[in-house]
Amino acid sequence: MNIEVQKSKILRATILHAHLNFISSVSIGDDLVEASNFVEFEKVRSVNITKGEMIETFAIRGERGTDVISPNSSSARKARIGALYSNVSFAKMESEEAKRINFPLYFLLHTTN
Repeated sequence: MNIEVQKSKILRATILHAHLNFISSVSIGDDLVEASNFVEFEKVRSVNITKGEMIETFAIRGERGTDVISPNSSSARKARIGALYSNVSFAKMESEEAKRINFPLYFLLHTTN
């Protein structure tokens, strides 16, 4: 039986940048993309923890060496500098396969950039 499971997750990132005049997406620092197993242009559920809102968009790689999460365009309209965000992606697979895979969960308790 196929099920949908959480594949990648970044928890509690503080929004320091939001770009209204950019393609609709969420920029995730390149190092974070790799650490949390996101794939560029993958559909992502961005959750504004501070406001209790959610939007679906896609992930793009941000600048290497940063831990910046930056909502862009329509996502930026939901964002507020200083808000706490989580980003989640999902994958469909056989339930037995899902039991064998250790999916990354990346806690980002603060940002440096």
